[in-house]
Amino acid sequence: MKKNIAIMFGGRSVEHEVSVITGMQIVENIDRDKYKPIPIYIDKNGKWFTGESLKEFKNFKDNNLNDLQEVMFSANAGDHNLYLHPESIGLFRKRVIDRIDIVFPTIHGTNGEDGTLQGLFELMYPGPYVRY
Repeated sequence: MKKNIAIMFGGRSVEHEVSVITGMQIVENIDRDKYKPIPIYIDKNGKWFTGESLKEFKNFKDNNLNDLQEVMFSANAGDHNLYLHPESIGLFRKRVIDRIDIVFPTIHGTNGEDGTLQGLFELMYPGPYVRY
């Protein structure tokens, strides 16, 4: 059974673009026989998004990201799901995007390499994540 791996990239730091490149390289090159990549893009304002278009770097470069949905983790212990952000849920949309088995953050600079994001995972996400 494939593991769902959330690959987080972007962020509010001056190294935003470097993080996007790093994250997209992982999304495009991960072993898809073992893992289902779930890209999570953090924009420069700190909002989190996911969508199928984030699975190809060309879409990001061409700004072809029309399917993005704002997402979030729950603060409930034991909850490994990625949820649609409450403000983005329409009348007939499902709330849970997918279950996350592991989080792979690739955020460079402030809020990534300084441990801020890892601290957030310790508080909000009870599952495994890549520490760096």
